[in-house]
Amino acid sequence: MMLLLATTAMNAQPALKRANKQYELGTFSLAAQSYKDFLNKNPDNAEANGKLGDCYRRLNQQEQALPHYQAAIASADV
Repeated sequence: MMLLLATTAMNAQPALKRANKQYELGTFSLAAQSYKDFLNKNPDNAEANGKLGDCYRRLNQQEQALPHYQAAIASADV
């Protein structure tokens, strides 16, 4: 079971890296879709939720941003 979890986490990293690169390049619509795809398999990832919130904010979609900011805060180790 631990091996399965480790394999899933390793497979998820390229998807998060791709989303982060799209975010860095300012392609927020593409990045938002990539973060959503990543979050379908990793819903508690604070980084992806926060960045998806940022994408929505930059796309002037504040109402969609708020739940992702809240999820990022809830799942962060604060």
